[in-house]
Amino acid sequence: MKKRFSSRLTIGYKLFAFVCAGLLLFLIVRDLPQKKIGFFTLVASSALIFSLLHSLKLKDVFADENTLYITGVWRKITVPLMNISKISESWWGRNVVNTVIHVHLKEPSSFGRKVIFTPPLTLSFVFKGIGKHPMVVELEKLIVRAKERTKRK
Repeated sequence: MKKRFSSRLTIGYKLFAFVCAGLLLFLIVRDLPQKKIGFFTLVASSALIFSLLHSLKLKDVFADENTLYITGVWRKITVPLMNISKISESWWGRNVVNTVIHVHLKEPSSFGRKVIFTPPLTLSFVFKGIGKHPMVVELEKLIVRAKERTKRK
């Protein structure tokens, strides 16, 4: 049975960054004199593009005992757990609100060699820096079990 490892708020994170950057662009352009509008439009547009590109990297991630299921905006892929080289989490992400988990793949996928997702919020974010996020630990255990099953065969 598939288990969700990414937050249900992933789509919210994507939309929030884009909407905030768009609102900033609108507010800056609306109140500026004509002479300064070009520079600030460029800055706000750059922020909009950056936030959109950054938030589009976030994926929805599910897993069962053998496979990682990754969903992006336009495509879905499956990756055998044996194709995962390591799981890591961003240190800076835990100090903001929530952590960002990186799944490093041995072989490139259509999403590249690294898949990024945000796990559901847990109480561990209160104790920043104390141990790994529970989703990182659980994914690592799934990978170890998958490797043990293939060794027995």
